[in-house]
Amino acid sequence: MRPTKNFLLAVGAVLVMAACGWFTWQHQFAAPKINVALHQGIGEALAAEVIHALENRGDLLVITMADRDSEILAAQFAAFRNAIQKAGGIRIKDVEWIDSDKKDKYGPGLGLSASKLAREVKKNSKKSAIVSFVGLPKLEDEEFAALGARVPPLFVFSRDRDKLSSLLKRQAIQAAIVPRYQFPAPGPEKPRTPQEWFVNQYQLIRPAAQVTGR
Repeated sequence: MRPTKNFLLAVGAVLVMAACGWFTWQHQFAAPKINVALHQGIGEALAAEVIHALENRGDLLVITMADRDSEILAAQFAAFRNAIQKAGGIRIKDVEWIDSDKKDKYGPGLGLSASKLAREVKKNSKKSAIVSFVGLPKLEDEEFAALGARVPPLFVFSRDRDKLSSLLKRQAIQAAIVPRYQFPAPGPEKPRTPQEWFVNQYQLIRPAAQVTGR
């Protein structure tokens, strides 16, 4: 006996409902693919540096990728934004979102070019600071001169510590978060909180080779 049309429709409806349920579970309840606590710690640590350096006042430009293009940067920026808003005195005035069609060239802590930095510095020279979650380029003398007469203090999350040397020497960078290179790392061997994860895997560097494990 062949299955009736109503029976086939009922089976199809059940399969569709099951697929929808699986999709919802995957997006709402499945474990995230990244270490959320670690990247929250990075965002919070960068915000703390900005708040301290600017004495909790001023306007910021933030350079990052759209949430849909980087789960890591979405977690970092959300934690950064929440900390800034909680402090109350600093405003994220503008956000420069990297175009999705350029995501093959950009990523967490990397990708920002000298020409892109120069454009953003010139457009935002009156900002209190510029915060980049997509790294900073290594600048030669001519490239640094192209930034213009006033370079707002720079704060950055970078995967490449070596690229920051010229900007650190010129005191253009106020603080940078980079992968940990000094060991042993402070804190517990098995980190749990965002702060513990941060100091376990990353660290802050400042001008004049000032280093901290915060």
